[in-house]
Amino acid sequence: MIADPVVKRRPTPSSTNRQLDDQEVRSPQQRSTAPPRGLVQTDSPNFLCSSLPQHWRCNKTLPRAFTVVALGNDVPDGVVVTVMAGNEDNSSAELRNATATMKQGYAHFNDLRFIGRSGRGETD
Repeated sequence: MIADPVVKRRPTPSSTNRQLDDQEVRSPQQRSTAPPRGLVQTDSPNFLCSSLPQHWRCNKTLPRAFTVVALGNDVPDGVVVTVMAGNEDNSSAELRNATATMKQGYAHFNDLRFIGRSGRGETD
């Protein structure tokens, strides 16, 4: 099966209607400066994710599914999404169930768990 991609081309906007065209291209989430409730901005302007609790015990399920949201239509359904986490003390936390599949712009991690220590405790 061979898919023939459809390429949409927009005419080059003039300087008088440039601002209107930029606003039309943006999704509703991008027009607002604040992300939707329960979601936070990431280092990438094209993705939002669920907020995490301030403190969480290791190897416990989060209180709600962790979600990654792709803004726009750049990420097709079926793409495998892997999340990584870290903080100032531990740049690469050990995670369990850190992969999910993108579907309609959302990747839901139903049982994401932080394994091991957070890196906050000093042992000398």
